[in-house]
Amino acid sequence: MSHMGHTYRIFQGNKRLNPMGAFPLLVIVARESEANLASWHFIFTGLETPSFLLHRSRYQCGRGELAEFKEFLGLDAVLDLELQAAAAHLQTEVFKADTNLNRQIFWEGYKFDYESVPDAAFANLVLRRKNKTNIEKMLDTVTGDALAPLERIYTLLSRVVVEEA
Repeated sequence: MSHMGHTYRIFQGNKRLNPMGAFPLLVIVARESEANLASWHFIFTGLETPSFLLHRSRYQCGRGELAEFKEFLGLDAVLDLELQAAAAHLQTEVFKADTNLNRQIFWEGYKFDYESVPDAAFANLVLRRKNKTNIEKMLDTVTGDALAPLERIYTLLSRVVVEEA
């Protein structure tokens, strides 16, 4: 498949779903080819179950050229759509797992929101060592070099030994 462009963003939730866990971390990816757009979201929840959520969307424009839809389906627009889907996905899964937690996190107190964060947030996730299998699954799911910077961070930091006392 010919890849014309790709981008990703990382977002972090502003509330912990588990007092002892990390803030939820979302990696949102969009990739464009000549024929379609695809997007993914990967959610590292900070919960024991579910600890990791993923989803893929694909946009095909039928007989029209993809360029005709750029105004509405460019990479940035698709990233925004995927962020909305990720937020709904996380809230749904938390509701299914624990309705009281869902009420506390999403409906009580200050608004649960996502903030765009630098790649350092992903580096922190790697250093915590709890998500190795899920990080590898994410990196294997998106083909091409769309996540090359994150793959580099993962490869480098996987060699670091973390000792906690």
